Amino acid sequence: MASCDRRRPIGRRDYAILLLLARLGLRGGEVASLTLDDIDWETGTLNIHGKGGQESPLPLLAPVGEAIADYLKNGRADSESRNVFLRINAPIRGFKTEKAVWNE
Repeated sequence: MASCDRRRPIGRRDYAILLLLARLGLRGGEVASLTLDDIDWETGTLNIHGKGGQESPLPLLAPVGEAIADYLKNGRADSESRNVFLRINAPIRGFKTEKAVWNE
């Protein structure tokens, strides 16, 4: 996580992704499929779409929420995509698969 340069958009994105993986134990596919609608800022929860279409609410830990908010405000490109995390290179869109979480 220390290697993420959070002064840059890609570093903000990658830091938020790493926190989701490490602190909440999410799988790559769960991170890739996370949408803006899955974040409930008022209740502090994330609605996670897991294997088999199962949905699970998880608590949005403060450091994770802060990292996501920083990325959304200061790193995420303008896009019509509802995916939280977007590719850095054109075309700017959400990740297609969980492999992108590991390869981006």
